[in-house]
Amino acid sequence: MRQKGFTTVELLVVIAIISIIITVGILNLPKLYKMYKFNEYTYAIENLVKLAKVKAMELTENVAICVDSDNRSIKIVNLGTSRSIRCGINDSCSGSDRPCVITKLEIPETFINIDGWNTGFDPRGFVLRPGRVCVDKEEEQYFKICISRFGAIRIDRGEGACGNC
Repeated sequence: MRQKGFTTVELLVVIAIISIIITVGILNLPKLYKMYKFNEYTYAIENLVKLAKVKAMELTENVAICVDSDNRSIKIVNLGTSRSIRCGINDSCSGSDRPCVITKLEIPETFINIDGWNTGFDPRGFVLRPGRVCVDKEEEQYFKICISRFGAIRIDRGEGACGNC
């Protein structure tokens, strides 16, 4: 008569296979987390640049995109009627104070580098000064937004570190 059930050897083989799968998964978690955060910031930055252009047209005022590599942040600043891009502003929009910060994106992760040239849009959607915003993940992968003088936004992705537009 044959008994039903699993032998000890079969049970040990299943446990060994599950252990190998879990080990491989745990070793890849940091890499997956870095990839997820990088993609999250690239989408946020792309939306921030597009928001700056829309805000300039909506407010009928000049709006700047300020890239601060040292503090790892990007700000959208309402310049009012001024065409000079001033980015050393840290107060919020209150009353008639100009320029003022509309929104800000901070990147606390140290494995993501941010770089770029300050730029901005006028109320017609044209650029005050051509610029770029670039983020890279430990110089393995980059995401670059180039903004031409007529307001065209070009997005470039690739391997390695950021380059010029």
